[in-house]
Amino acid sequence: MHPHTTPTATGAARRVLLGLTAIGLAVSMAACGPSGSASTLPGDLSTMAIPTFPPDDLASGTAACIDTATMAIIDQLRAPGADVPTLLAANKDKLTSGLADLESSDPAVTEWRDKLLQALSDGDMTTAAGQIAALAANQVQLTPC
Repeated sequence: MHPHTTPTATGAARRVLLGLTAIGLAVSMAACGPSGSASTLPGDLSTMAIPTFPPDDLASGTAACIDTATMAIIDQLRAPGADVPTLLAANKDKLTSGLADLESSDPAVTEWRDKLLQALSDGDMTTAAGQIAALAANQVQLTPC
């Protein structure tokens, strides 16, 4: 290669690089400008369906979400005149597995769940019945999922 051709090749490469940079800058500026920000959203947003999710007490901090099967047992337990010790004994395993999945940001619900699970684990149906009485007296709020 001759020494007098090297500056020309470098200059040409520099001009191509500057040209590409200018084109990239022009395209990015056009995308940010008023003509590049045209909305593709429909005109009437009020007709769009908004996705909904099941109750989430972790977000609201108000109510705990209980699965349907566990809630049915709880409803039987807190019904007036229910034979709580018998129902607890018959549904101990189902209650334990259903309440083990219960997560709540409400400390009262968490404390209630922990005391009931401990009582069921210990076979202490008197304490477990006391926890059901607290639930029946609306000291703890639960909602089905």
